[in-house]
Amino acid sequence: MLDHLARAFPSAKGIHICEITLQNYTSIISDAIKKASGSSLVFLNLCDGIETDGYPGISIVDYLEAQKLAFTGAGSTFYINSTSKTLLKNVCFLSLHCDGLATRNTLDTSKA
Repeated sequence: MLDHLARAFPSAKGIHICEITLQNYTSIISDAIKKASGSSLVFLNLCDGIETDGYPGISIVDYLEAQKLAFTGAGSTFYINSTSKTLLKNVCFLSLHCDGLATRNTLDTSKA
């Protein structure tokens, strides 16, 4: 993946592509801030992992937000509410079974 990104920006100056892990993200981000030394800095955040499985995710988003850095991708509120499949399934279930909302199980087909 990193090779593909590097090839996408062959002549761009000032772009640094780094692999982020749960073990190195604070030092990688801190080093980038130091290297930018007052220049504009935007992080292209492609981390969308579930950390219990060992992949970087919400910690990177939280750290970028805490440092007040510009970055692409979801903010922490969206990330938290959309990462858990169990949570999403529960939200969908509840939204489909609210009072007054027609669903497949409650739709009145006698008027069809």
